[in-house]
Amino acid sequence: MRRYRFGLVAMPVAVAYVALVAGLGVFALVTGEVSLLWFAVVRWWGPAPAASWWMVPMLVLVGAVQGCRAAGPKHRVTVRPGGSARATLHWTVVETGDETACPSPTRLLVIPPDERSYLNVPFDAGRVCDGGRLDVTPLA
Repeated sequence: MRRYRFGLVAMPVAVAYVALVAGLGVFALVTGEVSLLWFAVVRWWGPAPAASWWMVPMLVLVGAVQGCRAAGPKHRVTVRPGGSARATLHWTVVETGDETACPSPTRLLVIPPDERSYLNVPFDAGRVCDGGRLDVTPLA
């Protein structure tokens, strides 16, 4: 999930979103109408699936996690010339969905924050499945 830099606005926006989701959850439990809660969490305006006993609490939980992740703590990492920073990469080597083969990349293109140019980094850790998706932790 991409993290956006909202600065001082992040926490109030996240709290407002979580409060909205909680309020829509109460509304859905009282009226049985889950379409507004479905739209707020899934962000797809279409027919919501038929409500079941577990759907409203699950949507509220997912919405709360989305709000908390958007407002998580952020810190700036400054790398001095000749210094280094690190991040943890995670990927799957097991085919997913209808994949029959996974690519084996030989390099990564790393774009530092607020930059347009990239660094070409050798990568020889084998195959990367799930459409070549890599998950990256924040720099440390």
